[in-house]
Order: sequence, then structure tokens, then C-alpha cells
Amino acid sequence: MNTSWFLKKLLKGEEVWFEGEFVKVRGVRLERIPRNVPVYVGATGFQMCELAGEIADGVLLNYLVSPEYNRKAVEHISEGAKKSGRKLSEINRPQLLAVSYSADSEKAFYMARLMVTEYLAMEPHIAIASDVPEKITEEVRAVTGGWPTTEEKLRKAVEIVDEKLAAKLMAVGDVEECRKKIKEYRDAGATEPLLYPVTGEVLPILHHFSPTSF
Repeated sequence: MNTSWFLKKLLKGEEVWFEGEFVKVRGVRLERIPRNVPVYVGATGFQMCELAGEIADGVLLNYLVSPEYNRKAVEHISEGAKKSGRKLSEINRPQLLAVSYSADSEKAFYMARLMVTEYLAMEPHIAIASDVPEKITEEVRAVTGGWPTTEEKLRKAVEIVDEKLAAKLMAVGDVEECRKKIKEYRDAGATEPLLYPVTGEVLPILHHFSPTSF
């Protein structure tokens, strides 16, 4: 039994009793019944993607992964959907996408490398999902000391992450380069890109990257 089960019962206005390992719900009922609330699962690992495809209305895909990761994740989501008699097209797949956009290419790539470095130090499981060489992750964590770290150590470790690796895991560069990369993620299975502005240039992203741009 999973949390998706009791969430759906709650949203229908039913009284719920649930004794899980981490979550315990005893005789809970919502006073007001909402209408048509979809249940999404945030998934990174492929087993979780498959489970989400089986039980959820949608899957929120992670960022700092490659389009190739998307293709593998979608295969597992599709397998999960089949278990509950559904098609992949019935499972919404929004994805958080890091966009390191700037007219200043040097700034765009440096900020992208810095973000990748931070996440390799903080959440190495993302590196596994993205097929980042284990050697690179180990080198980054050796310099940073894992997490938390200092700004000084982080800026030293950024030298380990090159532009090619950063561009593999996010959209980097000018408008056309970023649009091309976002389209790759959509072609690989993301149904709705949710853009995270890495460089802090929010207004240009709102202007240049509307849903009709891809």
C-alpha cells in the first residue's frame, strides 16, 4: 500500500486509516472536498519512475539530468503505466530544467559548471542518474569535503567540471542554444518544461522562452 492510495481517498472525502513505516493516518477526513486534484510523484530513480507510472496521475522529472536519462525514465514510466492498464500518454511528465542563459557565454557556462559542481558535492545520486563518471564525482567531493562546504572550496572544485559536462545536464548559452536543448528534453519525453534560471536573468527567460518557443 502506498501514500498515493490514501491521498486519493482523502481527496474523495473518505475517512482514511493508514499505518505505514513513516506515515500514519488515523481516522482523517477532509472538511472540504476538492475537485479533480491530480496526484504527482517526484521521481529520479528508475524504480520510482516505474512506480509513479503505475499509481500516479503524473511524474515530476528531476533536473540536472540528460535527455538520454529522460528516454530511460520514460521507458520505466511506460512500464508502470501498463501495470495499471494505462498508456504513457495518460501520464503527465513535467520536468524542472536548469537554464543557464546569458548573452555573456562565459558567464552562462561558468554558472552552469558551478551549479553542477554544487550538486555533485551535495547530491551524488543525481550523478548516478545522469551517468556522470564516478571519478569526477569523487574528485569534486574530495575537494569540497562533501556537503556542506565553503564557497572557496566550491569555486576550487568547479575546475573539475568542464563545459561539456555542464551542457549535457542543462540548457546553457544564448537563446538559440537554450531553446535547442529544451527541445531535446521535450523530444525525450518531458511534456512541460519548468525552467529554473541559473544565472538569475529571470526577465529574459520569461521573454525568450514561452511555451510556444519550442
